[in-house]
Amino acid sequence: MFKKSSDQSNYEESRLISLLQEDSEYAFQLIFDKHRDRIYKTAIKFLKSPIYAQDVVQDVFLKLWFERKNISTSKPLEAWLYTIAKHNILNKL
Repeated sequence: MFKKSSDQSNYEESRLISLLQEDSEYAFQLIFDKHRDRIYKTAIKFLKSPIYAQDVVQDVFLKLWFERKNISTSKPLEAWLYTIAKHNILNKL
């Protein structure tokens, strides 16, 4: 299997964001599937509570959906998601 180049990954991410901005639930699901486990693991590492970690994941992806029209396709989505996660984690400590 060939490794994806970063240019290809960036293109795919910007395309996913564009689709998300057009209200694509499929794009949302792909983004969710790609990032949820890492956000959950980060949250549980600090919060030590599965319930609070699940809340963080839910809050991050709710914010993604509600803010989807304002997300830049030129910036990494992962950074945006983890900034939201970090703020949610800090609020629960």
